[in-house]
Amino acid sequence: MAHGGGFVAHGGGFVAHGGGFVAHGGGFVAHGGGFVAHGGGFVAHGGGFVAHGLAARRFRSMARTRSAAVEGAGLYGRIHELVARIPRGRVATYGGIAARIGRCTPRMVGYAMAATPAGLRIPWQRVINSRGEVSPRRHGEGHRDQRALLAAEGVEFDERGRVDLARFGWPTSPTGDDGPHPLEGRARRTPAPRRPAAAPAPARRPAAKPAPRRPASIDVVAHNAAAWDAEVARRNRWTIPVDAGAIARARRGDWQILLTPTLPVPRSWFPPLHGARVLCLASGGGQQGPILAAAGARVTVYDNSPKQLAQDRRVARREGLELAAIRGDMADLGRFADGAFDLVVHPIANVFAPDLRPVWREAHRVLRPGGELLAGFTCPIVYLFDQDDYDRGRLTVRHRLPYADVRDLPADALRERLRDRRPLEFSHTLTEQIAGQLEAGFVLTGFYEDIEPEDPLSRYTPIHAATRARREPPAGR
Repeated sequence: MAHGGGFVAHGGGFVAHGGGFVAHGGGFVAHGGGFVAHGGGFVAHGGGFVAHGLAARRFRSMARTRSAAVEGAGLYGRIHELVARIPRGRVATYGGIAARIGRCTPRMVGYAMAATPAGLRIPWQRVINSRGEVSPRRHGEGHRDQRALLAAEGVEFDERGRVDLARFGWPTSPTGDDGPHPLEGRARRTPAPRRPAAAPAPARRPAAKPAPRRPASIDVVAHNAAAWDAEVARRNRWTIPVDAGAIARARRGDWQILLTPTLPVPRSWFPPLHGARVLCLASGGGQQGPILAAAGARVTVYDNSPKQLAQDRRVARREGLELAAIRGDMADLGRFADGAFDLVVHPIANVFAPDLRPVWREAHRVLRPGGELLAGFTCPIVYLFDQDDYDRGRLTVRHRLPYADVRDLPADALRERLRDRRPLEFSHTLTEQIAGQLEAGFVLTGFYEDIEPEDPLSRYTPIHAATRARREPPAGR
């Protein structure tokens, strides 16, 4: 029910007045399980770990660099090599590693740790945050495991749980005592002094370069499909399929999925899954869909990226799961009949859609009366800030909202993004995210917020949210 500039979501929902949120019926929900990033990747505690990170402003925070030469496997390989050199009994910080690598951010170091290939043994536990602390996880025992491993190596923690970096820190500065980095070039010799040459003739002032022109038109859907294919090749953490252990646990009824980066969706949000018709909307990558299929659902994964869908098919073949993987745009579900699904699962992905109204309308249409939509989204506030400063951990207000890469990026940066096949993003207002669902006919019945690990704004406020919405049966039924 909308009123007074806000709305009321009944049945455990929340009220937004004047642009804010007030949680009712228990408010914020956090539900079991979690993840630990180490060595070979992600380990799930208390059930399967699944995430789709179509998330995120700052998705580009997770995988953005300025040059293709240091992106993807190349950048991660350099990070892994440097971390492998941290000696026993010493620690380095995410920021120190990033500064030593160059053209890198602390969060990229964290993501590189999470994307460590299976079989590559590196001392992941020796990387901690700039306060000298082991970064806590919202769920699981990973931070305790990390602290125990460091203690076993002789690293000491004070009463606040901090390591004295002056005592145990491993220098990551190029002038530190760790010696030259193997990836750095040879030191240049100081050139011999030359005799002064005759004064050169005055140089002509170079002609001013014309300002870069913006592309005349961009097919966002086609570009983002190719961009997510490229992310699969780069081993973005949200493109890595779940392992056999997660599928085995799901078959035993011990499962969980994510709509946002760290908090599993409450099990109370799901209908009975055995035989339920589930649409995983813009949810390729071999993560949510296979888990839900192993739990007994009849799953259709619908995604714009062929290579993301291939990850779902790969898991299905490996584990003997029945799962349909179909390519298409999240805003166009015309191939599906009205009322075709009991549940739509839509992790953070609409940041890549220019317009949310058809996404919500189509989701409502393909759900049966009484069906549920579980959706994650990124809060618009993150798009206020200058991206370069954001990557360095500084929050500098730069943009008006709503934000769109195709409109607000400088022309040269936009062309670089298109050339490097990086996804194009769009911020969406809370009116579009929340009222848009209400206008499509949904009734909101659940809400929670989440952070992005190692994100500068997440130190102050959650930057992601998830909603549960029901398609109400017709009156009198």
